[in-house]
Amino acid sequence: MNNEIYEFVRSRKGSRVVVGTKGQRRRIGGELRGVVLATVMARTGGDNTQPKIVFGWSQANLKYGDYFDKDIGISIARTRALNGAPNNKKQPHDAAKIQARMETRALACFKGATL
Repeated sequence: MNNEIYEFVRSRKGSRVVVGTKGQRRRIGGELRGVVLATVMARTGGDNTQPKIVFGWSQANLKYGDYFDKDIGISIARTRALNGAPNNKKQPHDAAKIQARMETRALACFKGATL
């Protein structure tokens, strides 16, 4: 069983908006710039032993010439999910929007786990 799901953050540059069959609009294309990852972490001790879903993120700053590498980005996101983000690191707005969208998906994928 795979215990991780992730979704990539893309830049708006080079992307386009498409309309789905139910009228929903979504943006596709664009250069990869980050990743949001959800994984399950086991709780130990105490009364609540249900697994917990934790999120991590990694995002390159394209304005300063950074580039995004998938393997390194997933590794950073996994580390932030399991160890927590550094105190001075604020989650980027794009990653926060994707995380909010992923929460329901993560609850459906990881049965019995809580946020």
